[in-house]
Amino acid sequence: HHHQQSGRGGRSISRGGGSAGSEGGSPRAAPAPPFPHNRGTADLRGILLGEAQCSSALGQRFIAVYVCGPAEMMVSVERDVWEISRLSLGVTLLLHKETFEL
Repeated sequence: HHHQQSGRGGRSISRGGGSAGSEGGSPRAAPAPPFPHNRGTADLRGILLGEAQCSSALGQRFIAVYVCGPAEMMVSVERDVWEISRLSLGVTLLLHKETFEL
């Protein structure tokens, strides 16, 4: 997990992976991401819940969640953020939604 500590008793979640490139015309395999991963659709609710449980255990009160993607995914993440924030974990998830059109 990549976590950035914030000055207000919380943290933000950032996820990153590698990118494939080429050197001298020969393709390289992308490096493995630095977190557990599976192929297919991500279990976003599971990721958010796991982060909330970890934050709770660390005594952190807030998690910043940034979401940008298909409308259906954004609605799902918004619902999950609301539901997880209402659990008795002592952690509030703060959601920022970003939309743009190509």
